[in-house]
Amino acid sequence: MDPRTRIAGALAVVLTVVLAPPGRQWTLLVCAAFVAAYGFLARVPARWLVTRSAAVLPFALIAGAWMPLSRPGPEGWTALGLLAARAFLSGAAIVLLASTTRFPLLLRGMVGLGLPQVMATVLSFTYRFLFVLVEEAERLEMAVRSRAPRRRRRFRALAGAAGYLFLRTYERAERVYRAMLARGFSGEPPAGEPLRLGIPDAIAALVIAAFLGTAWVMP
Repeated sequence: MDPRTRIAGALAVVLTVVLAPPGRQWTLLVCAAFVAAYGFLARVPARWLVTRSAAVLPFALIAGAWMPLSRPGPEGWTALGLLAARAFLSGAAIVLLASTTRFPLLLRGMVGLGLPQVMATVLSFTYRFLFVLVEEAERLEMAVRSRAPRRRRRFRALAGAAGYLFLRTYERAERVYRAMLARGFSGEPPAGEPLRLGIPDAIAALVIAAFLGTAWVMP
């Protein structure tokens, strides 16, 4: 499918889950069935999907911790459970989108849906340099452990290494930017093949519309 279709479908699921009024548990169940079916067809392991989607639950539980206190009895706990379910399903939709779409295609789809090219370029560089930053931090940590076996000294060494890591990152970014300018970089990535909507996208749009329409129609 075209990445724009996938992004629009994931956003439609998230908006349906978030905007469903209280008492519409069937809406959440239909969205959960859609997410499960999509994950099954995309051959995404269920355990992997559940563990990645559950990463948002601590934030949802912290945000809704006041619900059982403001609503005594089962009503407060039910509201907290619905909040956690909404967060989990929204996270599952985003995880499925990210796990079934390569990051360059995802950015191109976002640009095709109206994201400014400058933001897409910043996201692209951030994504690429995260791996470089993690690798550099791992080398620094290994060097600190080999030179500071005691915990107190290791903490002081890590504090100094954090500043050194920042300087190394800044210097590398400058070198990369100059290298890109030398190779003719003008602020926009090279244009790839144009995105085209086809029959699979039309079928996917109809299926998504049928699922979400059923979720809103059911009482």
